Amino acid sequence: MFDKLEEVRYQGSKNTDYWCVQIINTCYKTILINILVLIIVWAFFYINRVEHNLLNYWLKYIILPTAIMFALNLIASFLVQSDKVSQKVKEYTSIFLMLSFCTLLCIQHKIVAVLLATFIVPVMISTLFTKIKTIRITYLSAQILLIISGLWMSFESNRDFGIWIWVELFVASGLLIASYFLAKILLTHGLDYISNIENMQKNRMDLEEELMLDPLTSLYNRKAYYEYLPKMMQESSLADKELSIAILDIDDFKQVNDIYGHHAGDRVLMRLAAELRKVAHDRIYAFRVGGEEFVLIFKGYKVQDAALICEGILKIMRQTKLPEISNETITFSCGITGMTNEEADPTTLFNEADSALYLAKNTGKNKVLVANEN
Repeated sequence: MFDKLEEVRYQGSKNTDYWCVQIINTCYKTILINILVLIIVWAFFYINRVEHNLLNYWLKYIILPTAIMFALNLIASFLVQSDKVSQKVKEYTSIFLMLSFCTLLCIQHKIVAVLLATFIVPVMISTLFTKIKTIRITYLSAQILLIISGLWMSFESNRDFGIWIWVELFVASGLLIASYFLAKILLTHGLDYISNIENMQKNRMDLEEELMLDPLTSLYNRKAYYEYLPKMMQESSLADKELSIAILDIDDFKQVNDIYGHHAGDRVLMRLAAELRKVAHDRIYAFRVGGEEFVLIFKGYKVQDAALICEGILKIMRQTKLPEISNETITFSCGITGMTNEEADPTTLFNEADSALYLAKNTGKNKVLVANEN
């Protein structure tokens, strides 16, 4: 069976990688925009002959910060794209890259009211990774870096901020707290939404699975057989692998129902189904396609190998005695055929196996015959 929930989980992992890469690409664009803005400012100083140490400006505001940001981005990009790094490390790497950029930009530009509040952005971005712990760690880191940035501007800047630096710092901290609670609400809502979708998906898959199963034997039913066989034939043909099909029919089943009743007949069906379930796995599929008729599909098995498996099942059934039918043994007749490159038609394949089954029935029953075998 195709496990769609595993596919959803895998897709979730791919989405995490996608968002990490997008954050890093955004930081690259931020570097470029920052350089352009600072060059325009430098040009303004130069054209208007404003007294300013231009060499110091280039070194302190353009070259050094850009080199640091670019180096951080390269390291983060390497970690995110590495297969040896866990998803959690990738998530925190991308988030702390944004926090580092906020800190550097805050120190670099010294525009208090706006840039201090930019620490809100990483907190909101952290909701992409759907973990409350990630949001909490990002928020605490942002608060610490916010205070450091405010203190840096207060003591290192030539501008006289006065008491307003503390007012702005207090306001920015309040906004950051608000963003934390908002991020938690967004994440909780998102997780509830995802959980509801997964539950709906699981319920739908369970219903589909139930509709594909025979209620008495728990084997796949006729509907599943008609759906699976063409797919398996196509897969086997493309992979140049063998595929065999066996049709099993319980011998004298009508007499069992007539003499012992339908309850005894059900017990006979369930006993054979139990043996078929034992051999079924990812390359052998068992179906109940009629009253006492069963089908086995063997992926990657030659007809001779499939025949040996069916002979083994028949041997076990010959030794089986059920009290419901006065300890009589249960036998079946079986016809087997294999898919050839020339024939890739489900109907033809079934008819060949059915013809072999018919021959087995008419030549004494209680046997396994391979179609077209001399």
